[in-house]
Amino acid sequence: MKILSRMEPSHFAKIDTSIGVAGLFHSVRGKNRPKIQIDHQLKDRTVRYLCWEVLGELEQSVFLAILELAARSGKPVPPEPKTEIGKAMRKELSGKNKAECLPAKGILTTYRQLLTMLKRSDDNKNYRLLKEALSRLSRVRVEEVRGEAWSGGMNLISVITDGERIGIAVNWRVAETLDGGRFVKVDRTENLALASDIARILHVRLSAWMSSPPNSRSIGLDTLSEWVWGAGANPEARRQHRTRIRKALAELTQKTNWKIKFNGKNAMVEKSNVSERFVTVHSSTVSQSTEHSVTNSRANCHTPASYFP
Repeated sequence: MKILSRMEPSHFAKIDTSIGVAGLFHSVRGKNRPKIQIDHQLKDRTVRYLCWEVLGELEQSVFLAILELAARSGKPVPPEPKTEIGKAMRKELSGKNKAECLPAKGILTTYRQLLTMLKRSDDNKNYRLLKEALSRLSRVRVEEVRGEAWSGGMNLISVITDGERIGIAVNWRVAETLDGGRFVKVDRTENLALASDIARILHVRLSAWMSSPPNSRSIGLDTLSEWVWGAGANPEARRQHRTRIRKALAELTQKTNWKIKFNGKNAMVEKSNVSERFVTVHSSTVSQSTEHSVTNSRANCHTPASYFP
């Protein structure tokens, strides 16, 4: 029996397909968070993610909340802002080389608002965990490489705080999705309804992985395990991981619109509501916009006036 609660409106985050598929977020226990590098190959270049610490489910949830806010109220942060907050946001993004001229977007929020969006109480522990998650996200470096040539990069986000208030800027790849680029639509209400961090991580990864037809796909439990914990597990650990993956997929089946059937060491995955699964470029921007990249940047850094000019 499915337990689907729609008493409250759904909240969605628009996530860059590359970030969703690359697998920045893992199941983390304790303080063992090694530095990792993740390369995601696109058609003409490689997007490289340098994480000074492995990102966990909390960082994923915080990032999705930021993306929802940025989609609702994000404003451009030009390469050369004139306001102090704009300058601080841009400086902390630390764009290098051609990335210096690429667009960013900023939001103003509070710790309390983010905790409310995460359905967490505003006690001291959750404040501390939120600040740590924001710090980890701000230390993720995103770079583009074409062939053997490094083309530039920028931090994933920047965080400027003044007591309770927070200014957050997101980099050019995120800004592009908010301006009509290709993105995956993740149901945050559905994601937060899941109890386990494993189920939440799989929910986002599967949303990105199935962002285009076919509507039903088969995938190995060992592959899903690598999505959650990374590669290199020994036979005994793989056996335990399969058990935990099965349990997480069962939770997805029970509490969301995903349909999952098991066949030995494989799972057949289907999302019944296709309309919420993926979104493509807005038709109004197709004929006049191109994908921003550090290898396809504009010749100058002039941008229109914005909320953070």
